Amino acid sequence: MDKKASKIHGRGGVFNLNYHLVWTPKRRSAVLKGLIADDLKQIFEDKARELGVKIQAMEVMPDHVHVFIGGLPKLSPHKIVKSLKGASSTIL
Repeated sequence: MDKKASKIHGRGGVFNLNYHLVWTPKRRSAVLKGLIADDLKQIFEDKARELGVKIQAMEVMPDHVHVFIGGLPKLSPHKIVKSLKGASSTIL
């Protein structure tokens, strides 16, 4: 991967913020399978586009989710997680 491609030039400087986020469904139930996993991936991609962040890698396992996401300095990790989890729990 080209290091220049991963840096974002903003008004106040150059930054490269990436977060590895992991979470589980309630009681770590194995419910993220089949069409639910496909829908979840689509919901995350749509919400990330809306937030202006880029999902660089995503893995949906039956009992947990891994998302490697590049964020903006104005968005804290908890706001990104809150948006992704809130949208997915409402729609699913």
